[in-house]
Amino acid sequence: SDVTRPSKPTIQLKNHILLQLTQGDRDTLLAEAECARIPAGSTLARPGDEIASIYFPDAGVISVVSEMATGHQVAVAVVGREGLLGVGAVLSVQSYVQRLVALVESHGVRVCADRFRYVFGRSDLLRRATLDALGRRFVELTMVAACNRVHSHRQRLARWLLLITDKA
Repeated sequence: SDVTRPSKPTIQLKNHILLQLTQGDRDTLLAEAECARIPAGSTLARPGDEIASIYFPDAGVISVVSEMATGHQVAVAVVGREGLLGVGAVLSVQSYVQRLVALVESHGVRVCADRFRYVFGRSDLLRRATLDALGRRFVELTMVAACNRVHSHRQRLARWLLLITDKA
């Protein structure tokens, strides 16, 4: 991946999921965390990459892009500080099936998937916040599917621009 990592992390708590945790759960989750900067246009993960860590964006927008066998690419979701990436690691998904690309320069916290699973298994707040984020993502994906079927290209572009602006 194109992510750069400073040698000593300075963790800023701007991610909505991390802010919902107790100090103890947050300390346990972030004990070995890394801060990451992802330059605009850089790839965080590619299809087939192992889900080895969970990424909590603090700033920026990450696009989730599905790549078709024809070479076409379709952006199916965007994630900002309200969510997390790599959560498939707790859903028995071993590797990414989409490309994750920074639409604008992004910053966040990277947590080892094993540590995330450990805290996820013990923290009601982390489970609730993660499942809430997954629920919102599911609703967003169903809206995108409906929108792609019934709205014009212009209407879909307007929705996409508003969504990105909101998350950025």
